[in-house]
Amino acid sequence: MNPKHIESLKKKILVVYSAGCGNGKSEIAANLAYSIARGGIRTWVLDANTFAPAEDYIFGYTPKGPTFSHFLIDPDIHEIPVYPLDMVYSNPQVVPLLLTHAERNNDQVRFDLEEILNSGTDIYSKIPEAVYKAMNQHNIELLIIDTHPSFERINEVWMGMSGFLLIISRINPVDLDNLKSLLQNPSVRDIAQKMIVFTNVKIDTSRKVSKDMANTAITNHLKELHHQFDHDRCVLDCRNPGKIPAGKMDIYEQPFLYSEKLALFQQGSKREGMFIQKEPEDSFSENIERLGERVVEMAGIKR
Repeated sequence: MNPKHIESLKKKILVVYSAGCGNGKSEIAANLAYSIARGGIRTWVLDANTFAPAEDYIFGYTPKGPTFSHFLIDPDIHEIPVYPLDMVYSNPQVVPLLLTHAERNNDQVRFDLEEILNSGTDIYSKIPEAVYKAMNQHNIELLIIDTHPSFERINEVWMGMSGFLLIISRINPVDLDNLKSLLQNPSVRDIAQKMIVFTNVKIDTSRKVSKDMANTAITNHLKELHHQFDHDRCVLDCRNPGKIPAGKMDIYEQPFLYSEKLALFQQGSKREGMFIQKEPEDSFSENIERLGERVVEMAGIKR
């Protein structure tokens, strides 16, 4: 595969990342992917959060066959397994959406993967070639990678492969400090396009949803950050010019606010459809639609 072709594929890879846990990153990634795919764009979701996978649950997908976790730990597996989700739940429209899930139920696979990672064994070098091959094989127009919220080495692989980074963050002091550290990372600075989406959603380990702060409070905080960004062309008080992230960066204009409807939807024992299908007029769904349009535009994808 020649470098020019690889560069063209990198523009089609959106890495969804967060500097903290439980802020709705996976829910945003899934609904964003569905929204974009519903517009006819062939979209692949790769759940790279092998520590706490969520995409199979969100999509209501019954796990079958090898997972991304199997691909990582088995040296004889050279292709990333990709599964079509052409008919998402009850939607009669064929949606060009594909999923690669991480292992959730097999404790032995999860243990083996963690053991290999702790041993320092290189299991990442085969990722780029396998991703590019799968994108070609399945005619992928947009790949959305849901990452593990940490500074794990595998995330450096995703950063190096992508031309577009979507960062999901809450706006409290701890998350903002983590976000500052992330934006100063050389791997992040080199990414051509970066967008920050702020949310006040808080999700615990049982996926119970609550508010991190009041809706009005996060809206006011976001206005202050926009004002600072517009005047200083720098995010989050990065006064040292050497620490200003390179490349294009945007702060999404509106926060993803806590939605009681979404909270109730997530707690259901059986998810019948994507939230954006069931509640298209909810503020979360409306934001997803607008964000999807922005992502498609920034990625230069033609509908």
